[in-house]
Formats: sequence, structure tokens, C-alpha cells
Amino acid sequence: MSFIHRLRPVTIAGAMLAGSAAVFAEVASMDPADSRSWDFEVFLNDKPIGYHRFLVRPEADGYTLQTEAEFEVTFLFFTAYRYRHENVERWRGGCLESIEARTDDNGQALEVTGSRGMEGFSLAGQEADGVIDADCVRTFAYWDRSALEDTRLLNSQTGEYQAVELRPMGREMIEIGGQAVPAQRYALSGEGLALDLWYSPEGDWLKLTSTVDNGRQLRYELVQS
Repeated sequence: MSFIHRLRPVTIAGAMLAGSAAVFAEVASMDPADSRSWDFEVFLNDKPIGYHRFLVRPEADGYTLQTEAEFEVTFLFFTAYRYRHENVERWRGGCLESIEARTDDNGQALEVTGSRGMEGFSLAGQEADGVIDADCVRTFAYWDRSALEDTRLLNSQTGEYQAVELRPMGREMIEIGGQAVPAQRYALSGEGLALDLWYSPEGDWLKLTSTVDNGRQLRYELVQS
């Protein structure tokens, strides 16, 4: 398993608390012409390796989430690792309606597609192929903290429907854009997954870290929100 897999991209990469997620309520009240974005620079230890962007576009009965990530790890004059992930998710009533995700994991092509129907969420992916028997499926939407309180989340990279646990770890001061800001820290864990996430008192996603292969740290630093 590559160290990037431990991120479980959102695709983000997305997820919500059943029927009452804070971000869903906020997006639902937005003018359809509005949108909201999160732009992160990604570091391996202290070396910048790429970016991960999230864009929410509200619609009359929900919203569309688009994510894009691209990483490149170099060693001396050689590229040791390349990663690219693109994902489009459509949400209705706080639940995932459809997903189309494509990933290039250092040359390995991965694809996840799915849609909600009468019998559940029909899914095709590397780790799962069939119907998820759940009233409401959600993905790893790190940008909505309340989403991560769900007990199972869909990995948009592999299609795995994974058991997770979110634990509050206390309040801290962190640096964003050269300024110290208050933040609440959470630990998100599951099989092959160990992340730390930070959110503002208002619930805005500020930062993500994960310890990956060889004890290195993968870190998301917010560029704009």
C-alpha cells in the first residue's frame, strides 16, 4: 500500500451527518449562483509535493462537489511517485446521490462510479462491486467535520465502504497564513487510516496531517477558503 492510500482522498476525497449536516444546511441556503472552495497545499515533511482542491456548487435540491488532487514526490533528480485524483459527487438531502472518481496512483488506474437507487447505492470499484445496503451513503468529506461522525464512509479512490471513528483531541493554537488561530483537533481512524484534522471554532476545515511510510508526515495547509 502506498503512503498516499492512507489519505483516503475525498474525495474528499465527502460525508454528512444524516439529514442535518452543518455544511449541507449552509450550502442549501446559498444562492445557486454562489459556490465555496477549499484550496490546500500538500507537504511531505516540509517539502511541498502538490495540491488538493475542493469546490462546492449549490443546486436547487442539493449540491455538486468537485475535487482535484495532484502530488509528485521527487528524490534527487528522479520522480519517485506521482498521484492524481479527480472526483465529482452529487448530493441530495445530505446523502450521496452519485459519484464519478478517477485516480492515477503512480501508474495504476483506479475508477469508482456509483448512484443511489431504490435498492441502495449501486457501486463499482476496486474494493467493492455491488449494492451498499444503507439508507444514506457518505464519503470522506473532510471539509465537513460533522460528516466524519458517521460510522462508515465511502472511499472515493477504491470504493471501499469503511468503518471509521472520530475522536475529539482538544483545542490548540495552529498557524494559518502566518497567524496563530484557535482550532479544535480531531483524530479520524480506521483500518489502514490514521489522520489528525483541525477545524476553526466556526467549523471550517483548516489542516490535515497523517503519518505515512517511513514515519514521514503528510500535511495539508490551507491556502484559501
